[in-house]
Amino acid sequence: MQEKSYPRVGDAIWLSFLYIVIMLVAAILLGIVVGMLSAVIGIREDAATVLENIGATVATVGALLFVFRRFTRNSGIKPMEFARRHSLSPAAVVGFIALTAGAIIISSDIHNQVIAVVPQPEWYTSAIGQLTGQPIVIALVTVAVIPAVIEEVMFRGFFTIGLRRHENCTTTIAASSLLFGLVHLNPWQFFPAAFIGVVLGWLALRTGSILLPIAAHFINNALAVLLTRSEYLLPIRGFHPAHTIPGIFQPFVFTLSGIALLAAGYAVLQRTLPPAHLRYTLSSGRRPAPLRAGVVPDTESNQ
Repeated sequence: MQEKSYPRVGDAIWLSFLYIVIMLVAAILLGIVVGMLSAVIGIREDAATVLENIGATVATVGALLFVFRRFTRNSGIKPMEFARRHSLSPAAVVGFIALTAGAIIISSDIHNQVIAVVPQPEWYTSAIGQLTGQPIVIALVTVAVIPAVIEEVMFRGFFTIGLRRHENCTTTIAASSLLFGLVHLNPWQFFPAAFIGVVLGWLALRTGSILLPIAAHFINNALAVLLTRSEYLLPIRGFHPAHTIPGIFQPFVFTLSGIALLAAGYAVLQRTLPPAHLRYTLSSGRRPAPLRAGVVPDTESNQ
């Protein structure tokens, strides 16, 4: 029996489109319901905002479950294969922290460059402020925990580790990171998210797991929530998620430190992490050969 070549880049694009459509339709419908309830029973504006954000989260989860079902049915991959645990040496932990910190600093500067060219409109800034300005526990759950898990399952699990079965590393990381940027549906997040997607995609392929990408994603989003509440937590000019003033940039030395941290973290993880042997249980019950960097596996030879 010949194994299906799924997923390919076209499949990832189609699933991303379905994810966006389902998420938007569900969020709009839930928003209408909350609006009607507010008008009928007089829900306070702040409570209505929280309900709308929770509804958007429910819509996102529902969209992921739909994609999850299609992916597992067509690929034969067991999703728990994405969540393999690895023991990390102290050096690897330091490398992970450096890599994550460097990626966050660089993505912040990319955001500054974007808003210098395309200033953020007031409605977008207000929407971000409402998300991160919710009660701290709700904000961390809806902005950091749930997006980190859902988006990493989809973009580093389905679209990175999944694509790597049939595509080379460059195509896999490029496709998954671009789709990750596009799914944010706005230019102010597209470029920073695509860059973060490259880093997290490499981390997923290097470890054969989405656990470290989930941790890095959570740190990035949780930091945004915390910095929105207190700019004095890290009082660095231009390094703030609510920063929307065109022409204000991070200190050049700070951005250089981000590049240095990213490079150092990459080098440490390359040396300390064990070789990534990515194996998947296929629907046929057979296992393809381990994937090696830059090599597209020949699934037919394993039948």
